[in-house]
Amino acid sequence: MIKSIFTPIGGLLTQIISLGLICICLPLIAYLVYETGGTQLSWPYLMILPIALGAMIFKIPGGVLTGVAGALLLGPYMPLDTVQNIAQSEENWLLRTGFFVIIGGFIGALADFLDRQRINQDRLSRIDPDTGLTLFGKLPTDDRFMRNQSNEATICVVRLHNYRDVQTVFGYTIATEFSTKAFLTLKAHLNAQDFQLFKIGASALGVVHNNALKDAQRHIAILIAAIPKRVIVNNIPLPVRYTVGIATTDQVEQIHHKAMDKALFASEVAIKMPSHIATFNALQHENTRENLILMDDLYKDLSQGCLSIVYQPKLSLDDNMITGAEALLRWNSPRHGVVPPDKFIPLAEKAGLIGEVTKWVLDKVSQELVDWRKAGIPIDMSINLSGNDLSDNEILAVLSDLPTRMGSDFNGIELELTETGLVQDFDAAMVTLQKLQSIGYRIAIDDFGTGYSTLEQFKLLTVDTVKIDKSFVQDFASSKDSQNIVNAAISICGSRDVKIVAEGVETEAVLNKLKIAGCHYAQGYFIAKPMSGKDFTAWLSKQAYPGKISA
Repeated sequence: MIKSIFTPIGGLLTQIISLGLICICLPLIAYLVYETGGTQLSWPYLMILPIALGAMIFKIPGGVLTGVAGALLLGPYMPLDTVQNIAQSEENWLLRTGFFVIIGGFIGALADFLDRQRINQDRLSRIDPDTGLTLFGKLPTDDRFMRNQSNEATICVVRLHNYRDVQTVFGYTIATEFSTKAFLTLKAHLNAQDFQLFKIGASALGVVHNNALKDAQRHIAILIAAIPKRVIVNNIPLPVRYTVGIATTDQVEQIHHKAMDKALFASEVAIKMPSHIATFNALQHENTRENLILMDDLYKDLSQGCLSIVYQPKLSLDDNMITGAEALLRWNSPRHGVVPPDKFIPLAEKAGLIGEVTKWVLDKVSQELVDWRKAGIPIDMSINLSGNDLSDNEILAVLSDLPTRMGSDFNGIELELTETGLVQDFDAAMVTLQKLQSIGYRIAIDDFGTGYSTLEQFKLLTVDTVKIDKSFVQDFASSKDSQNIVNAAISICGSRDVKIVAEGVETEAVLNKLKIAGCHYAQGYFIAKPMSGKDFTAWLSKQAYPGKISA
């Protein structure tokens, strides 16, 4: 407390400015009092202003010293009446001195009390009430970890990987108690002299050891051993499944937010590790940063005309007519150049941008299809959907609105979904697909054979088309294994009146064998590469397709 009394409030610049103002105000007020007739009037009370400023910034010492300085400037040499040159009585200026000192001391004491309250509240706001640990997010961004001046520190993040599972099953209260008990157990087994602990959110703990990684291996082993195997909440033994991310920081990078971010990133990577432990990898982190930039640019480019649709035809193997086309998305980024779909589409799904992309595709493709119908082109159109799209209410609303918007031109639209997308929530997907079929869409399973669906699930699905993945098609003419897989798929689908499309047909030999095997449609470079809408209609005019009027 004594130390607090002598600790000024504010930064050095504030203190310098305040001291300067006090030094200016004291003689200025004394001069004003003298020029206005002396201390007999009320002007001497202006001296309370610099006294209050000194007390508020420099607390009790500042208030008392400023009060004494102000009192000396206003007496005993300051006349009571400067016009008649009447001196003050000793009692007069001594009482004023006492008043100024008391006022300065009182305001200084009040400032000290309020400052200590502020500091205490600030300290409490940084402490997690359940664990007593410092809340990492409440630390100033320029704060440093280290208690000493060692060159490096090792930072670990312990993350409760099954926290969300516990919350889903037992609720928020039990999950909070679960993490609290796990962290308190860990804290109790660690030496406070060797480790600094920080609470990071509900399910993660930051641990700092003031040694380089090569010197901290023993302490990391101690940390991992201290993580409890299970905790008991409401008589329920809950297993603790954890990941540990490890990073190091040198003197240049001691700023804790940068260092802890690395360890947090590593703890996410650790989920995929057999040991559940991972050390920060700068290359992986850079890839993540590049992906963020890529997704930001994708969002911007959606409205800048940098995305386009190309169309790849589908050939009927029964009559050698072009009966449909698949709409494929392309992105020519001003910054990144041509970005392959298999790179940006999975990222868009993870980043939650796939909905915006799908809405853009649906808008462009539906307009293209209307143009085809007006030009007398009756062929079908296939559109790819993400598994996430099936649970996106905005996407489902757009799909529900298309029949009304397109009117009589709404026909022959097929929605393609991958097996993996379907099994994310199979029951919900099945209900959604049935609704879409009821309003006129056909449903296709894309990349059949590469996902994780079972024959039991396939039996429950009512689909119109199955597309065999190109990995089984490209070597169909020469590989016995691929032939067996494709023949089995054709047999299964044939028994359910489901049409088969073979993707990735690149040679005539494969095309002929697919015809013999009983495949219904083929798609691939041997037939035609993907083309822009304009090029596709020009190409199609030279091909046979249903309903074409001969010249």
